Amino acid sequence: MLASVPMSPAQSAYILARATYDAAIAEQNRLAPQPPQGAPESEVDAWLDASETAHESLGLSRLFNALHAAEDAMLAWSFEVARKEAGRSRIKLAMIAEVEANIGKPLHLVSRTKAIDIALRLAA
Repeated sequence: MLASVPMSPAQSAYILARATYDAAIAEQNRLAPQPPQGAPESEVDAWLDASETAHESLGLSRLFNALHAAEDAMLAWSFEVARKEAGRSRIKLAMIAEVEANIGKPLHLVSRTKAIDIALRLAA
C-alpha cells in the first residue's frame, strides 16, 4: 500500500487547474472535432468557427491563465522548499537560482515542464 503524501496548497491548486483546463480542451475537441487532413476549405472554415465558439464558451483563455498562475505559484513554492533543503550550500543555492531564472525564459519550456514535474513530486 502506498503511503499518503501530503500536498501543499500550491500543488493541489495546480492539479485542480490542470485537470480543469485539460477537461475543457477535451470538451472543445468534442464540440469541434478537427477535420481530416485535405478537407475542403469550407469544412476547415466551419471547424475554425466552431472551435473559436467552443473556446470562448468554455472560457479557455481564462482557464489557461489560471493554469499558468497555478504553475507559477507551485514553482515558487518548490523553489522555497529547495532553498530550505539546500541550507547554506552556495553551490546548491546557485543551481536553484539558475533554474529559477531560466524557467521564465521563452525558450526554456522543457526546463519549466521538468521543474513542474519535480515540484509535483515534493512532499509538502
